[in-house]
Amino acid sequence: MGRLLFLPIGVSVADWAEEKTYRSFRRLGLWVSHYPWTTIIISVFVAAVLSTGVINFKEVNNVRDHFSADNSPSRREFLVAREFFKELGGLFHVVVAIEAADGESLLRPRYIDKALEVEDFLQYKLKVEHEGVHYAYSDFCGAQCETSDAVNIFLTVFRDVQHRGKGNIKLTFPTIDVFGHRIYLANNIFQVQLNNRSHLVEGAKVITINFHAIFPNSTMEAVMKKWEHSVYDFALNSRNDSLLKLHATSEGLVSEEVRRTGIEVLPLMPISLLVIIIFTVTTSLKRDQIRSKPWEAMVGVLCPILSVGASFGTLFWLGFEFLPILVVVPFLILAIGVDDVFIFLHCWAHTDPKKEPRERVADMLGSAGPSVTITSLTNWLSFTIGIATPTPAIR
Repeated sequence: MGRLLFLPIGVSVADWAEEKTYRSFRRLGLWVSHYPWTTIIISVFVAAVLSTGVINFKEVNNVRDHFSADNSPSRREFLVAREFFKELGGLFHVVVAIEAADGESLLRPRYIDKALEVEDFLQYKLKVEHEGVHYAYSDFCGAQCETSDAVNIFLTVFRDVQHRGKGNIKLTFPTIDVFGHRIYLANNIFQVQLNNRSHLVEGAKVITINFHAIFPNSTMEAVMKKWEHSVYDFALNSRNDSLLKLHATSEGLVSEEVRRTGIEVLPLMPISLLVIIIFTVTTSLKRDQIRSKPWEAMVGVLCPILSVGASFGTLFWLGFEFLPILVVVPFLILAIGVDDVFIFLHCWAHTDPKKEPRERVADMLGSAGPSVTITSLTNWLSFTIGIATPTPAIR
């Protein structure tokens, strides 16, 4: 039978746990102070070995795969679409949103004409060169070309009915009947204004053009990526247009933006490290040089760097992939590590200076150990909650 645990009379569980924790960390402090070089060598060696996992480094960056929750409807719908078209190739989709420069309805004569001009340019006249061949969207859209026709049909019909008095087509929403063909408009026109009586469309502030395609091989994928960037550049260059404002987005463009954001943070890492070292060392200085601990503070700031290398290396050894947005994690680890440095320095300052350094190290670790442990457990719990989330990028 197991042994029963009896607490002394008048001692609470909290006091007993505190005493046991203090003694455990104090014994650890005695061992560390007795074998300082052994502790340093083992720590650095283990961190260095684990850091070699960087040889398995693999970067991935796909907003649909990593920033969509596993149980989200969009992921399920995309998987169905990819399964349906898998024999033809990969899916390609670019969205161009158009709004009036003055923020009012787009369904005005001049604005409609300009929007139709933009749609025609993007579909037939915007070309990219690849391996000596020029491609427009109409050259590679295949069976998906009609996905961008809904906007052209709606704008043309609206212009003829409302502004030219031609035709008798009812401009209903979210679908419109054009000579017996039902066209779904809810994916293309937004912020729609309907007539209170007839419920027919009178205005719309945003119109989106969807450009779909399927790339059967890597060559066409490269062509579509070039065209995608050309559309984005065209949208940027049209920002000063007096009539329309254009915005372009796609899975590829958003993924590149996420990567760019992460990469731009990298140069800030050494700057942040330098600032933290200066701050930590400066705040550890005392008028009494014996009580000042600048070297200890600086080494304490460098310790989290070992943990960054060891933790990332371990994950790479285990086959985890790297997302560019994760470059913010070292900043978080550095902040946690520096917090522990101040705790250790504070506890050291409150030890008895008359004791031997070995005893002072033991007392310091005995006092600081519980605080550092609680902080570590809290962070571990936070990260564990992150692991349980359905979004791969957070996991």
